[in-house]
Amino acid sequence: MARYVSSYVQKYTQKGGTRPFGMSMFIAGLNKDQQRTPKLFLVQPSGMITAWKAHAIGKDADTVIKKLKEEHKDEVSVQRAAKILTKCLCEKTDNPRKNIEICVMTEKGV
Repeated sequence: MARYVSSYVQKYTQKGGTRPFGMSMFIAGLNKDQQRTPKLFLVQPSGMITAWKAHAIGKDADTVIKKLKEEHKDEVSVQRAAKILTKCLCEKTDNPRKNIEICVMTEKGV
């Protein structure tokens, strides 16, 4: 899915240097392997795609990324990961109870 979106977005950069998709987006999913490994991809307006374990974009992203690097560990539980994410976002979000939405995706669904 991430490759398809990236390819679609990138095609528009080749026509007159336009970038009508003026935003970056995350695409999350699970591998089809036995472990159902979670994956997170960032697709940028240029069509460039990068894979991450944890990342942030937008206002104050550098601060959130720094905090994620401090807190993130491999093999973290879903509940612990949600707490880390919430903690990182709450530090830089105005009115976090109103402005933060978190979606948890597992092999069982969303």
